[in-house]
Amino acid sequence: MNRKSILCAAAFTLVAPVAMAAGEFSVLHQFTTAEGSYPNPLIKGSDGNYYGTAITGGALNWYGTVFRMTPAGAVTVLHSFNGTSDGGQPRGTLVDGYDGFYYGIASTGGQYSGGTAFKISATGAFTVLHHFKGGTAEGSAPQCISNGNDGHFYGVAMFDGANDKGTVFKLSRTGVATTVASFNGANGTAPSNCLVHTGDGIFYGVATNGGANNAGVVFKVVPTGGLAAVYSFPGGAGGAWPNGPLEWGTDHNFYGTTQGGGANSYGTVYRVSKAGVATVLYSFTGGADGGTPKGGVTMANNFLFYGNTSYGAAGGNGTTFKINAAGTLTTLHAITAAEGSRPGNHLLRDDATGKLIGATNPGNTGGGAAFRQNP
Repeated sequence: MNRKSILCAAAFTLVAPVAMAAGEFSVLHQFTTAEGSYPNPLIKGSDGNYYGTAITGGALNWYGTVFRMTPAGAVTVLHSFNGTSDGGQPRGTLVDGYDGFYYGIASTGGQYSGGTAFKISATGAFTVLHHFKGGTAEGSAPQCISNGNDGHFYGVAMFDGANDKGTVFKLSRTGVATTVASFNGANGTAPSNCLVHTGDGIFYGVATNGGANNAGVVFKVVPTGGLAAVYSFPGGAGGAWPNGPLEWGTDHNFYGTTQGGGANSYGTVYRVSKAGVATVLYSFTGGADGGTPKGGVTMANNFLFYGNTSYGAAGGNGTTFKINAAGTLTTLHAITAAEGSRPGNHLLRDDATGKLIGATNPGNTGGGAAFRQNP
């Protein structure tokens, strides 16, 4: 090989991308408490950065933050909540409004101590849109909002409402909130997860408690009013206490996780149809495969579902896993204390890179970590 060929080969070696192996796990960022602790699920913004909230931490060390994270893992705090006028302890995911703002909720604080809805720009310009009043007319402790196909946001509040068991609400971009329906126990109690819709104008979700067996429900809600249980979890081997948003599969079924029940009492991965026909796909053992999944599952481009458990494996810090529609589960990674612990969030599928983005709670880290998983 002549000198010119050697130089060209060397240059090619320097710029060649390094591919992640299948299932490879890497930490993108370890949060300090000033940046936020207990990060919620992230979203990919229209500018290519990731955006999210942390439940606690921040400038006041308790009320949480809104942050931006670059694909390389550099974090900028956009806002620290004060727990009073602007709310505190944000939950759920942010929503990209495609109008220059990201929308979200805080579960506490505000004028009536029932939480707030807010919008924030990529540079941190923050506006409170609504103060949740609680009581019978409106819920309190909002947990998440999702985009509707009518230009409004839809979400759930954990407490209050007509039956003191939580509500579904509609929120305009200017902050006008309307109660759509109230939970009554039979159709669920104290919902805490994001709603999903399948293009038919109906929203679907899970409530961790309530239902025919007080083991949680899958429910549907019509924006014009009407809330009904689609499926009541039986407890025991059939699973109990669903947690994490539903995932709409390409087979037109929903997929999700329960944090309890199953054959070994460590939770399940399940499939349920719109008609309420449910199948347990996998029961966790609490051992090497983990246990107590809390974030639901995410379908990736390879038509497999991915999730995490908040318990089990060698260090007891939980795992990440993949599972197919037939119920064959593979453990991908056992979380170490240095990487955080007990992940309980829905994974983000980054369509631009094909990678999955998730978050862990604090382990030996100050506030938890953001990680990247190769499918």
